[in-house]
Amino acid sequence: MHGELAQLIAISAHGSAWLAGRSGDAPPGLEQANSTFQYVRQVQFELERSLLRKPVVQSDLVGWLAEARRRGVTRLWLAVPGGSEFPDRHLISFAGTATWFAVATANDRPIEVWRPSWAVGDPDAPDRRIWDVTYRGRRSTEIAPAHVNPAAAMDRLTAAIRDAESFATAEGMDEWAAIFGAALRLADATDPVPPYHPDMFPPTAFGRSARHLLATATRAFVFGGMGSWNDLGFESADSNSAYERISAALYDAVLQAFIAAVNGPLDR
Repeated sequence: MHGELAQLIAISAHGSAWLAGRSGDAPPGLEQANSTFQYVRQVQFELERSLLRKPVVQSDLVGWLAEARRRGVTRLWLAVPGGSEFPDRHLISFAGTATWFAVATANDRPIEVWRPSWAVGDPDAPDRRIWDVTYRGRRSTEIAPAHVNPAAAMDRLTAAIRDAESFATAEGMDEWAAIFGAALRLADATDPVPPYHPDMFPPTAFGRSARHLLATATRAFVFGGMGSWNDLGFESADSNSAYERISAALYDAVLQAFIAAVNGPLDR
């Protein structure tokens, strides 16, 4: 699972639950306890204003969410650009190369977009909290959040996973076939939990379909650097062609599943 994406999912999900009044009176402070912050030294939120006015800056999630509510924000949404801006699966192992972001809305009207930026702050940190993360926001009414049908997203995801499992089996890659098989089992599990970052969703919001999508997509996110699904190559041109086609479909289906999960109903 991609750490930057996992953190954006966690902020959007926990933040939306709190903004909707589903997770207590105080905003959630995820920095110390949530697994998506386990390697983060500090986080900062900067909302740009006019050229003559300094940006509004908060140094923690609690302050940012409280200020967002005062500005009228009622929900946070996961956004993954399409077309030429679609994040390249071959590049996402490098920090800062992905293009996903959050959209903040006020009663379903988009008012802000927030983009993360990760930079190494202390490479020698003994607690391994090496990253400094900045979320930069700007006013925007033009980027509407995407709504993806959860059932259609799950059908597309499981079909892509089955194709990848069949390909891995045919190529004698039993370990990869087992990973895809595990993802399919999560799709059918009674109460699925993501194998990585199981605390991306708060316990007080999001129902079964969203949690199935989140867990299944997390297990099927096999894209990264050396040793990942991205790192494969085959002697046969036909195998390489099939691998590229199957990988592209799987990557797209996984991202669409995350969007459907995070942007779905908050009902538990």
